[in-house]
Amino acid sequence: MNKHYSKRQRSALRCLLLIAAANFTTLALAQDVNFDFARLIEYRDVTPHERLARAPHERLIELRLSVSVRFQGLAGGEIEHLDFEIDGTAAGIRVDSFSPTTVLAADAEAVETITKNFKERSLGATLSGKLPVPVGALTADVGPSLSAGMTNANEAIEKVQRIPPKKPVVVSGTFAQGQGVFFKLKPSSQTAFEGMHELVVTFAVPVDWQGGGVRISATARGHRPRWWMDQPAVFGQVTTVIELYPEGDDSLRKAALRRLQAAEANSCSRWGLGDLFLSSGSRS
Repeated sequence: MNKHYSKRQRSALRCLLLIAAANFTTLALAQDVNFDFARLIEYRDVTPHERLARAPHERLIELRLSVSVRFQGLAGGEIEHLDFEIDGTAAGIRVDSFSPTTVLAADAEAVETITKNFKERSLGATLSGKLPVPVGALTADVGPSLSAGMTNANEAIEKVQRIPPKKPVVVSGTFAQGQGVFFKLKPSSQTAFEGMHELVVTFAVPVDWQGGGVRISATARGHRPRWWMDQPAVFGQVTTVIELYPEGDDSLRKAALRRLQAAEANSCSRWGLGDLFLSSGSRS
């Protein structure tokens, strides 16, 4: 290692190399699922007039987060659910409502079985004989036939409807005393894990709130076969902070962008990397 680096700088460089190696190993072994979403998102004020009159100290804002999920050559059936968390604890805001809510679904609709049973009864008779003809010595061989028949058919129809069992495809709810919300997406023949997923959260914020950071976490969980058995595995995970700003307000958007850049700079400075980069740049 270069002798001109100080001891602190050498330690920071080692940390950087370790982080890079750990990230490479994670990407090679675990990051089979990639998540992508914006870090800077505008919110919309959706406060009804009657609520503002009833509670003038707070407003309702709506956050729409679109998350892209991409698989990296996974075999089918390994991933069991996708977990998303949106936490407003650090910003001091609480969840008012969210979508999607818990959804139950079945792979098939109600099945109808029809059974028909037929019952038939019949009765018949024939009468015959000779009748004398009252003209001369002739007799007429007459065979009058009398037939009585009765047919009665009864049809019984039995209808049986069976409702297939439903299972959850979306499970959602709050945590952190109502300041955060989670979404758990499960597999179904009618839905897909891969692709775009839109999460909508309405937060109750103080009336003078102009923006802040909200923590986002996305995780793909399932089981991976190891040593003749399936073991729990994480196929992809990301946790970060997104910055919110009011819809259409360019000045507050720039302020949110500065907060985002400052947070990234602080993340580097915690490892001592900022000084390392500055020192390296001054010698170049």
